[in-house]
Amino acid sequence: MAGDRKLTKGSGKRVELEEAWKARLQDADAMLAADRFASAIAAGIYTIEILLKSLICKRLEIDFLPGIFEIHDLDALMLHAGLRSQLGFREAESLEFQRNWAFIREIATRLNDFRYQPDNPESRDQALRFFEQLRHPETGVLTWLMERT
Repeated sequence: MAGDRKLTKGSGKRVELEEAWKARLQDADAMLAADRFASAIAAGIYTIEILLKSLICKRLEIDFLPGIFEIHDLDALMLHAGLRSQLGFREAESLEFQRNWAFIREIATRLNDFRYQPDNPESRDQALRFFEQLRHPETGVLTWLMERT
């Protein structure tokens, strides 16, 4: 049955996912340093996606990502990782994180655009903003997620 596949082992072992998100972040850094802005953004999106999948495995206490979670929807992955409810705090730092998360989510919806667009001044500006909001030491999306690993 087609529905059975959703609960079977997916393509990622938890330990591999934990290493893969770090490798995608290194890829993103290398591409950013080489002025390959669109590719750097794409690798940054993959970083967040794979980290969330790793957190889903942790939350569910399983060694393999089930096929049902082989999706690219960051909001759904955040929900399944058990972190969606933590987005709603009203502290000033949290509000800045929420703005950063909203920007990262919006950029992630345009992943295909980044795959196929050449680098240009707009992609440079987006990449610089993306990585600031991803890595900000207090309110960055990656910082926030890593505190929950």
